Amino acid sequence: MPRAIKSSPLTPWTLRITAPYTDYDTIEDWLKNPPSASKDPDSVFRVSMGVYVIGYEKKSKDGSPANPHYHIYLESNAPRQRIADSIRLLGYKNLYSLSTVKSGEFLDISYIAYCIKQGDYRYSSHLSDELLKEAKTAVDVYA
Repeated sequence: MPRAIKSSPLTPWTLRITAPYTDYDTIEDWLKNPPSASKDPDSVFRVSMGVYVIGYEKKSKDGSPANPHYHIYLESNAPRQRIADSIRLLGYKNLYSLSTVKSGEFLDISYIAYCIKQGDYRYSSHLSDELLKEAKTAVDVYA
């Protein structure tokens, strides 16, 4: 009999993936419909619960070229290891960092602003125009 997986509360996460711009669609598709990274195909854990912001960054603060990467805010009920396993299934082993949002707040404006700071971003339909407007106003802090 399979061992029961400890349930996790819905958690806000921040993720950085080092990858080329050509991976944008792949990463967004993963956020919309991630592989479960589970031996149980009926697992109730999803890597993304449908709320995400993904931004692409290729410049450092001083405007010089940076190693191209994505900043992602997402909400998940999956345990950290399940999310990490799912990222590795995409082929980004050793090319990512994953952390919980330090404030513990959902839709934390500072994290969303950080993701969108260079202007090349995508987001889920679960985010309001008002929230994105507030995040764009906060972007100056990170520019």
